[in-house]
Amino acid sequence: MSLSSSIFRRLPVVGLPTAAVIAAVLGLAGCSQEKAEVVQEVVRPVKVVEIGEAQTTRQLDYSGSVRARTEMNLGFRIAGKVTERLVDIGQHVNEGDVLARIDPADYELSVKSAAASLDAAERQVETVDLARKRAEQL
Repeated sequence: MSLSSSIFRRLPVVGLPTAAVIAAVLGLAGCSQEKAEVVQEVVRPVKVVEIGEAQTTRQLDYSGSVRARTEMNLGFRIAGKVTERLVDIGQHVNEGDVLARIDPADYELSVKSAAASLDAAERQVETVDLARKRAEQL
């Protein structure tokens, strides 16, 4: 018998128990005491809100007082709304400089009213003068 034929005869005797030992070790390794936890995904309900433009507005009421940052004691000869401010805060001005312009509508109406009153007074003077002359003739 040759060397190669004796090796092949011993292979099933040595290889079979070796394969059995390897299979047993792998089988025992898979059977550990720790159990594989089955993780189930928990589905939690959520509320969904669609964002959009609100139909109502939020109103907050507070009480308080308002004061001017700076106060000046200025006066105008004629009352009216200031339409134009010609100087800035802190600017140097001279006597006679125009500081602001007032809406002319109010005093233009006053001038027209005064002119109408003057015209009516002149007509009344003429009427009285004619009445005096007539009385003198009688």
